[in-house]
Amino acid sequence: MPESMNGNTSFTVDPEAGTLTVKGELDFPVEREFQHACTQLLDGEARSFLVDLTGVTFICSSCIGSLFLLYDNARMRHVNVRARLNRKIAPICKMMGLDELVDIEVE
Repeated sequence: MPESMNGNTSFTVDPEAGTLTVKGELDFPVEREFQHACTQLLDGEARSFLVDLTGVTFICSSCIGSLFLLYDNARMRHVNVRARLNRKIAPICKMMGLDELVDIEVE
């Protein structure tokens, strides 16, 4: 599983299992790396993706936009996307309409 770190944010991607786990802050300086991690999910053969953001303390709108892009790309491949969120970031993700596109679990 490739893991990368950018400042206080870590990304762990397992394309074969279809999982992306993020810990730390998803702010604009790490948006490109987050988008790259989302894209890596598409490299595997998984038929379902889980983006685990329960360890995220902050998420900016650009990073939520990356989740929308992941959804669009996954939908073209007939792959389901789920997001696991914590109670701190769930309200903003829902306000941006993410819950209308992907299955959301709140922990």
